[in-house]
Amino acid sequence: MTAIVQADGFVQVEAALPVVVSMLGAAYRGSYANGWRLMDAYKKWTVEAWSTAELDLGEDDLRPLTIKKEDAFPPERQPGTPVRDVKELVVMLRREKLIA
Repeated sequence: MTAIVQADGFVQVEAALPVVVSMLGAAYRGSYANGWRLMDAYKKWTVEAWSTAELDLGEDDLRPLTIKKEDAFPPERQPGTPVRDVKELVVMLRREKLIA
């Protein structure tokens, strides 16, 4: 990782990926943007949009890779719910990793 302190007070950091970057909240003091500058920037900026064909992506590439928690995990037990027998208690304690 290399860090270069610039004359205007900014720091330029270069690092190999993956990297985690954090910053103290006091390091940035927010300010309100000038309304005229916002309108000027809005007029100048354009947003490019690409089709899936241009990106060489198929339908399988666009499917989400996540699973809903409700579908993947058993429902959470409410505290104080009685168990029916010892086997159910052992299964619950192992699931909660309280016993091995």
